[in-house]
Amino acid sequence: MKTKLVMRNLFKRDLKLMGYTYVLTFAAVFVLPVIFALLFTGSLHGVSFQNLLQNDILPFISMLFLFVIGHRVYEPFKFYIQNGISRRTVWQATLIVTGVNSLLMSVINYCYFYLIVQPNVGNEFTTFYDDAFGKFL
Repeated sequence: MKTKLVMRNLFKRDLKLMGYTYVLTFAAVFVLPVIFALLFTGSLHGVSFQNLLQNDILPFISMLFLFVIGHRVYEPFKFYIQNGISRRTVWQATLIVTGVNSLLMSVINYCYFYLIVQPNVGNEFTTFYDDAFGKFL
């Protein structure tokens, strides 16, 4: 019972941070190049939607997010320990929530690639996952 409460609180915190991460990534990938092109050249001639889609930063940002979230465990851990929840319960919930976050981010990245990038860019572009594991699987 306590594990579910801890998982719910950790997952709610991580979902909020995940949303901020995806919004900032979207802004960095799509909005900043347009703003810089307008500021420095005065037009959008150098900005191509297909070139913006060809970056493969989303899986990298996902792994970076999981790395950072995985190392930010002390504050919630300290909070739960002070409120009478056992160490084992906190670590179980942390591992489960990290696994669920990883699965959720992988699904988001695959959906983004196969629903948005692939139809607009074509088959010549491969994902980070295809480059790493495509020949193996």
